[in-house]
Amino acid sequence: MDNDIVFAGDVPSQTMANRARRGELRPIVRGIYTADLDTPLEDVVARNWHTIVGRAFPDAVITDRSVTTGGKVDGFLYLAHDARDRELDLPGLNVVARRGAGPLPGDVSLPGGLHLASTARALVENTAASRSRRGRPRRTLDSTELDNWIDRRCRLHGEDRLQADRRQAEALADALSANTGRIADLNRRIGMALGSRDGRSHSHLLSARAAGHPYDPDRIERFDTLAAALRSAAPQSRRGLDPASPAFAVQAFYEAYFSNYIEGTTFTVDEARRIIYEGRPIPNRAADSHDVLGTYQLVSDPDEMARRAANPDEFLELLLSRHATLLGGRPDIAGAFKTKPNQAGQTLFVSPELVAGTLAEGWRQGGLESEWRGRLEDVLWALLNSSEFVFVP
Repeated sequence: MDNDIVFAGDVPSQTMANRARRGELRPIVRGIYTADLDTPLEDVVARNWHTIVGRAFPDAVITDRSVTTGGKVDGFLYLAHDARDRELDLPGLNVVARRGAGPLPGDVSLPGGLHLASTARALVENTAASRSRRGRPRRTLDSTELDNWIDRRCRLHGEDRLQADRRQAEALADALSANTGRIADLNRRIGMALGSRDGRSHSHLLSARAAGHPYDPDRIERFDTLAAALRSAAPQSRRGLDPASPAFAVQAFYEAYFSNYIEGTTFTVDEARRIIYEGRPIPNRAADSHDVLGTYQLVSDPDEMARRAANPDEFLELLLSRHATLLGGRPDIAGAFKTKPNQAGQTLFVSPELVAGTLAEGWRQGGLESEWRGRLEDVLWALLNSSEFVFVP
């Protein structure tokens, strides 16, 4: 029993009444008390909900919409248990328990006597139809949410795990009273994620994966933030330097120099001058020398810098062709996206199989206005100098 929570029936009723009368306990709901007299009841419930709900619904399974968070969704917690439908209205938490199967193979035991549905079980149970009513969110995920979840499962855990989920879901169908139509529907959705089935989805994520262009939605949110920031600031028009003037060449030199410097490819200014203007790579640093030279070749070419893509495919081609020039001294990686996962500290970068789709989707999300599109392209192009999308030594 949690030190904060006291249940009627665990102590004699007279003792409970005496403690409540002396102010040692206060009720949360009928039959459930707390010895914490100061903390708001919503916070007491938030801290002890496993204990409270596990006692009120022994061996219940967190499932349906709640499985995506492992707890409450918009203030509601959805359970299945081997008893009649019942609700429990707690401060800050409304528990909705429906009659259904108790714990099944694969479900995870939680503190307090509850269980969390396995992914396979939750996939099956979320194919059931439900409705929002009286301000309560739908008990199960809608079609788009379910497809988004399937895409996320595939993205984070891989196709083999999703295949295993499908096999286990089929094995649980009878125990969950799922008819063949629901299982066939689930197989179709998973098949789209695996590329083995055709179909249509309102989920842009799953549709993109089925078409062979999966992307990382977390990065797209960042692109959206970037696009919004660009739109919030008036573009600053500055007169460019004459490409034929010496000043233009000097500007390109320092752009190439510092672009590499901040990424760790450091030279003295005199060394960079010899690399760029005299064609003399630094001894024992041929690849690093070409990084500086390749950057200069790009930024000193006004025609190249003025190129814009008309569609996502052209945008990817533009990125890769510039990268091939940039890293021409490293032929094993030049002009190609990364093929191995990487990270910086605890930050995981985009998975290799999602790079092309994420950049293409970022281009689409940038807005249709050419003025803003160009500014976003410039920023996305700058990402080629990071290990987020390509391999940078």
